[in-house]
Amino acid sequence: MDWTLEVVVLPVSDIDASIAKARELGGSAEDKQPIPSIGWFARCRDTEGNEFSLFQADESVPPPDES
Repeated sequence: MDWTLEVVVLPVSDIDASIAKARELGGSAEDKQPIPSIGWFARCRDTEGNEFSLFQADESVPPPDES
């Protein structure tokens, strides 16, 4: 049997508020991670263990500090 892994990505306008809401409702959420010049993402899990990600577009996200 072949399995395909699909990732659900939900676009949000405020990733910080969305992360807080996921945690408030009993799920888990990692801290947001930058995607330079594209936006922010965070991996989450709902109360039943289903994984999903949040994405906020933001072209002003800087590249990681290379020092």
